[in-house]
Amino acid sequence: MILIVEGANNTGKTTLCEFLRKQSQFITIKDSSVNNRRLEFDKFAYVQGGIHTATSLMPLLNPAGRYVFDRFHLTEWVYGKERGYNADYVWDVDKLLANQEVWLLMMVSEMEPLVARCTPAESVMIGERYSRMMDAYDKSHMIKGRYDMKDAIDPVMKFLEL
Repeated sequence: MILIVEGANNTGKTTLCEFLRKQSQFITIKDSSVNNRRLEFDKFAYVQGGIHTATSLMPLLNPAGRYVFDRFHLTEWVYGKERGYNADYVWDVDKLLANQEVWLLMMVSEMEPLVARCTPAESVMIGERYSRMMDAYDKSHMIKGRYDMKDAIDPVMKFLEL
């Protein structure tokens, strides 16, 4: 089983990934961090030969394993605009992931708690990022579910049938 957890900053993505790692033996894959049960990829090298580099990890994963990505292709689409490039290539990645039955879990929250947990610099962009993330979720072809950060664990476990 492969899961991707997406959402705006401070919506509980890492908290959910850590819960799945501890309670359901998922291997977490996040940014470029490596320790014990984490795999490494360069989060700033998303495109190599026209493909999202994290996607190149997919064939290396054990089909019987449990993996959870803390952010993936939708984040790249959201932040691509800010970084000054068009990241529409992620929709090809999305179709590839949908065909492999990778599941998307979108963490959501009301805007007020998100802004309160952000730095002043982040709070300026949070509304636009959140809106783009929801647009990306709606556009995705993956098996997907949307969960509120306040009460995500039980609904996610039911969705995953764990």
